[in-house]
Amino acid sequence: MITYTTRLLSVLFCFFFVVVVAQSKDPKVGLILSGGGAKGMAYIGVLKEIERAGQRTVYVGGTSVRAIVRGL
Repeated sequence: MITYTTRLLSVLFCFFFVVVVAQSKDPKVGLILSGGGAKGMAYIGVLKEIERAGQRTVYVGGTSVRAIVRGL
């Protein structure tokens, strides 16, 4: 059972993390890919367009077909 104190500390930690990252001079972008099956292959085109636009993606996460795309 998660206590009130544990939840409060978790929220405060997340808030601190967001503030520190928001003040970074080199912001990092992460993508979470959802959906499955045929949708997973559409992510290849999306990632190419994001890269072409000059946005650097540092973190990519997903499962199933998304794991294959992430590996590319």
